[in-house]
Amino acid sequence: PDRLPAAVRAMSRLAVFKDVESAGVYLGFMGGVLSANPARAEALVTAMFPMPPEDQVAIVKAVAYCGLPDWKGLLGRFVERMPARRILIDRYLYGKMPPLETLGLETGPAALDANWGFYFASGSQAPIRRIEAALAWVRDANDVDKLTVGGMAKWTLAKNASRDSDLLDLLKRDAGTQPKPVARELREVIEAVE
Repeated sequence: PDRLPAAVRAMSRLAVFKDVESAGVYLGFMGGVLSANPARAEALVTAMFPMPPEDQVAIVKAVAYCGLPDWKGLLGRFVERMPARRILIDRYLYGKMPPLETLGLETGPAALDANWGFYFASGSQAPIRRIEAALAWVRDANDVDKLTVGGMAKWTLAKNASRDSDLLDLLKRDAGTQPKPVARELREVIEAVE
């Protein structure tokens, strides 16, 4: 966790945050580290500064994605440090933009990536369960966006489970408890990995 601020500043220097849509995994990772370290979250965010105003969006989203009980209070304590991001901060604080746990995966790949980043940083099962839920869309021929995200969810679950035995074990447990459409796709993921 102590390396997060330096990593965030390095990501900024490397222009990782220039396209926030392609930075989802990094935003989720940042939020996951904050979530896994609630007593140190404020100090970790403080150490991310100075940050160019255009890259402060990453800090705002990471705090909103961390899922801590007082994430809004934490975000509010940084309003003065990020005046250029005031509108975005207000949108999160007043419920006009969703935190990660309610961000619908149908919004696109960035939401899927953010859930993966959160899982990689924290080991939390919640983002995996959100990704699993998208498997219900794998055969949805009526909505190309959901079909695409469902296919991406299936592929990323298989790819990551092939390298992460704890994830594979979680998928095996979940295959017996998920609704039939999701369970069917999970079994296919598991079979492909094994």
